[in-house]
Amino acid sequence: MILEYEWLGTMLTASNRHYAIVFDNMIGGVTCWAVAGMAIPVMMKTFKLASDEVGYLCRGACAYWTPKGAASRLIAWSCKYEMQRGTKIAIAFADTDAGEYGTVYQAAGWTCIGRGTLWPQYVSPQGKIWSHNQMTANRKKSGVKTGEYVKKLLLKGWKKQIANPKYRYVRVLATGEEKQRLDAIVESMKVEYPKRPAGVTAARSASSR
Repeated sequence: MILEYEWLGTMLTASNRHYAIVFDNMIGGVTCWAVAGMAIPVMMKTFKLASDEVGYLCRGACAYWTPKGAASRLIAWSCKYEMQRGTKIAIAFADTDAGEYGTVYQAAGWTCIGRGTLWPQYVSPQGKIWSHNQMTANRKKSGVKTGEYVKKLLLKGWKKQIANPKYRYVRVLATGEEKQRLDAIVESMKVEYPKRPAGVTAARSASSR
């Protein structure tokens, strides 16, 4: 059974649509969705869609005891609910730094459109990593300009590096002529599915892997 519920999250990427797969009244997994414009506005330009027409599957996980295929089933049903809400294309990411290659997206029939943008990230002397978005959010709280904030971080011993770009997966949810238009764009960007190298394992999850 798939449940749908609402919640306004407090994560950096605030999710506001959530779906859960339930076994004998126990939640076995969840997916968390956000409006793409909140974190990845480039996707709106790529597909020429409004922000609320691009769904971002930003978080997800299944418990260790769920049966094989639960994650792909949860994602597929989540997409059906998203489609009912007016989402025309869904997007998600797989981070190879975490051993993620998008296996569940491949099983659910999503299309890989290659890696994303090269973004800077910042590493503290203790090893804590801030993404570009995290740095920007903290910089805004401090009320200083980006250049000045980054300079302060570097003086404190932080290091700037380029983040490993994540693989991007999409699923067209539109119908009719709009589906044909989006299918053509996706097909032009399509790449072969990435494969997990031998010996590399990943955490069990519904949103990447």
